[in-house]
Amino acid sequence: MVYGIKDRNNRSAIMLPYTFLPTMAAVHLREAADKIRRLLGEYDAIHVRRGDKIKTRKDRFGVVRTLHPCLDRDMRPEFIQRRISQWIPPGRTLFIASNERSPGFFSPLATKYKLAYSSNYSFILDYVVKNNYQLFMIERLILFSAKTFVRTFKEDETALSLTDERRIPRCGRYLFTPSKERKAEIVLLKNTL
Repeated sequence: MVYGIKDRNNRSAIMLPYTFLPTMAAVHLREAADKIRRLLGEYDAIHVRRGDKIKTRKDRFGVVRTLHPCLDRDMRPEFIQRRISQWIPPGRTLFIASNERSPGFFSPLATKYKLAYSSNYSFILDYVVKNNYQLFMIERLILFSAKTFVRTFKEDETALSLTDERRIPRCGRYLFTPSKERKAEIVLLKNTL
């Protein structure tokens, strides 16, 4: 598992292993993440990136488009539950890191899992976190320490993910979406770039 660091001057990137991440965080952020991990006990984690990735915009012809057309479907609780059930058994503690703004959005998952969010640990985080970047770093440290970690996007072939889409979508493919009547409707995805 690696992540990239971009050099904006010469438009290149280098790949560093995720094992560097715990050493990159400030000491007080690592300590806060450790406290939360101890309170969680043994847990699994998912990262659900919805807010900024499912935004739509109108193109010059007035057609509403999105960069990741499958993402809104794949990030709904019923699809998440179906997807993670193959990796995470029911009854486990599930830590959810997300930018979803609706308060009860993930509550349907509570029928199978014990849900935990960073907001549950505000008594620790309120004294440490000054901005969203610090919260993001603490959540990343918690995510990577989970027994099973499921990402939003498929970053490599071995990583577990909630969707088979990559961060940069492949355009011009077919999307099969099961409807309420259990029929498959075919939507041709247009180039959104």
